Amino acid sequence: MNKHIIFLVFCLILFSKIAFCDVIPDHSHYINKCVKITNIEDYPEVSLLGFIPPNVIPFDTYIIVSSQCLTKGYKYNDFKVFAVNKEYLTGKDIKKINLPKDPNAILSNINIEPFGGYLYDSIHISGIEQYYKIVGFTANSLVLYKWKEVNKFNNSKPDSTSTYTYQGDSSQLYQKIQTSIYTNQYPASIDLYPNPAQKTVHLKINNTYQGKVSLEMTTLGGKTVKNISLEKAGTILDYDIHIDNFAKETYLVNLIFGSRVESRKLIIK
Repeated sequence: MNKHIIFLVFCLILFSKIAFCDVIPDHSHYINKCVKITNIEDYPEVSLLGFIPPNVIPFDTYIIVSSQCLTKGYKYNDFKVFAVNKEYLTGKDIKKINLPKDPNAILSNINIEPFGGYLYDSIHISGIEQYYKIVGFTANSLVLYKWKEVNKFNNSKPDSTSTYTYQGDSSQLYQKIQTSIYTNQYPASIDLYPNPAQKTVHLKINNTYQGKVSLEMTTLGGKTVKNISLEKAGTILDYDIHIDNFAKETYLVNLIFGSRVESRKLIIK
């Protein structure tokens, strides 16, 4: 094939990917849409990130603020919401974090569409407001749900408001994010045994970190039932946690040493 033809075909393919344009239907109008996640401040250890995967240009990432509408760039771009431990972002350029491949980031359970678009003129909606809340976290998911939607009209009709309740079992969700902060520093070997346990569980940490270790034990609902401050002076730290006065259920043991956070589940039977 002629080199000029090959070059022309390549240019047409490339141009078709980057030259987006709206095809506006006849007798239609654009609707404004504002989507917010309203209770981010209830989870101070968490940052929510809006992630726009790339088409031709590099991906874009921004920190979501509860008072601001979500944005996604052009309508053909995909949009995803991730949660990370806020401490993990310290000193990092968020626009260089590839969130889908980062073990510190967990994806939301639902897709959110922040883009408005067009409706036929026979539909008298001029704007939509949608409000979402964080319900909690699973081991690998940020759980969101839509709790309110407001439709605004362009024919003098009053706004229409619908509210919703979460249909899942929120008691089965964690109230703290479950991702550890993975770094190359202090690769951790952490054991809790026996597990399930009855009266005592043994904690063993084997790594190069030395210094203060904070141990926090919580219910899956986020209630703290035990706080311990330990000192790790060598490679191995051994400690017996007495649990004979705790209810028989599943707990979360959070360990903080240096800038690293590790979590383990513990079942008491």
